[in-house]
Order: sequence, then structure tokens, then C-alpha cells
Amino acid sequence: FKEDGDVIKGKDQLILVCGMRRIEVRPIYSEQKNNSDKFKLLRYLPARGTCIASMYAPAIWPPAPVLLLKRQKSGALTIVATGKSLGPNANRIVLKRIVLTGLPYKIHKRKATCRFMFHNPEDVRWFKPVELWTKEGRRGQI
Repeated sequence: FKEDGDVIKGKDQLILVCGMRRIEVRPIYSEQKNNSDKFKLLRYLPARGTCIASMYAPAIWPPAPVLLLKRQKSGALTIVATGKSLGPNANRIVLKRIVLTGLPYKIHKRKATCRFMFHNPEDVRWFKPVELWTKEGRRGQI
């Protein structure tokens, strides 16, 4: 339903219409997969296909029909997406993937030292307990 190549970013202000309710929301979008309990964050609303919009809003019991509207600068409302509600789920996990890049400095057997991956101590402390992996599938920690 998007026109003129308009891109809808995550956390953009939209209007959710469900029955008689009109709620202003800022949804985040994630993939719709049934085989996992963790879902990958999408930065933009896909032009074609399906996704799930997660937001804080009053509980809407399924399968209620839902419209997402966007207010244009002229004040007119345009339909951005349609769908149905899935029901409230506070345990839904939406993961944001972060790609770290660095230059290999030293490589010795099973250990490697990378330079310029972090630029301040707060980033190092935050990523220290997180497991990292390479494109080839090798895993490691800081």
C-alpha cells in the first residue's frame, strides 16, 4: 500500500486502527517465523511480504483486523499496512544483529588479535560476555 517509494522505518509514528480504537504507536518490525522463539529485527517495513509489528499498546485479542495508517504532511491519512492481531506476548524476543569489523593484527594457532574493533572502553565491557563469530563460523570471545 505504500506509494511513491515511501519508506517506513522502524519506530516511525503510525496510527493503529483496530475496530473503534485509534492508537498512536511506534512499532518495530521483525521477521515472521514459526520455527524459532527469537526473531530478527527489520529496520524497515518490507514493501512486499509479511512481518510482525511489535509495540506497546492496550491488549487486542486475536484475530482482530488491524490497519496501520501514516499521517502525511498535508494531514491526510494513508494506509501503510493491513493485518490481524496475534495477541499479547511479553516474552517475544526481537534480536538486533550487529556486525563488528576489525583488522587482524596477530594470528597464532587458535588465537587471533584484531585491531580497531572498538574505540572506547564502554564497548569493550559491553561485548566482553557476548560470544562472537566470523563469517566462516568460527566462534570466540573477547
